[in-house]
Amino acid sequence: MRYLVSVLVIACIAVVMFAPVAARQDDDAACRAAYAQWRAAVEAHPQLGDPFWFDSHNQGPADLRKAVDNVVSYGPNLVPTLVEELRSEGDHMRVYRLLGLLRRVAGIDLNFDLKATTGQAHYWEAVPALKSRFLSKWDAGDYANATVILGAGWKDPGVGTDGSVSPENLGPLLQYGVFAVPFIADKLTRHESPVLFAAFLNVTDHMDEYTRFYKHPGNSFATGQEKAAFMKQWAHDNVHKFSRLKGLQDQIAALAAK
Repeated sequence: MRYLVSVLVIACIAVVMFAPVAARQDDDAACRAAYAQWRAAVEAHPQLGDPFWFDSHNQGPADLRKAVDNVVSYGPNLVPTLVEELRSEGDHMRVYRLLGLLRRVAGIDLNFDLKATTGQAHYWEAVPALKSRFLSKWDAGDYANATVILGAGWKDPGVGTDGSVSPENLGPLLQYGVFAVPFIADKLTRHESPVLFAAFLNVTDHMDEYTRFYKHPGNSFATGQEKAAFMKQWAHDNVHKFSRLKGLQDQIAALAAK
């Protein structure tokens, strides 16, 4: 009997220890499969361009719309897969699409101050340099430490004379995508900032709300309470999409619990 109890205890410990590992492996495999399905669907329709690659609301082929819906559903969990793909991908068009998908699932917008950061005036020409710069920053831990980096260097430019938020001022935040959310949320608990909230709406893909807000910040989400409630609900609804980004998931979970 004592032997049986010992076996059961060991079995339970093994389940507790290895279940998270198995879950991560399942997530990894699912994300890789979703990306492979999306890439195959995109390349099966070479006559179609950007809008069809990232948005299923366009009236494109059914297989492509299905693949887009599936890959986008993984949200930020797809980022580690895209990083792996970027490391090994040398085709200019595929890298361009990978960077576009990175923007779609995690809000990471690298189209910021191109001339200064890449030496190129146009995004297409800048693609190889953008890939290299992103991977360098990823490997250096800049995304994992976005809150610290932004905290040390970001200055709120405020709104324009007409009260609107200038999209050009969001670049330093948008380049971190959802990795900037903990910084944004923390700052907004301390002081009102239309610029920070516009960035939150952008990186979390609330583009209709973003467009309305940055043009006329006073017409929507007028109070800090409204902004906080919106961010909390987003965190609650999406925390499961950060399971492959453990440190960030903990921060999103904390935002959801506020």
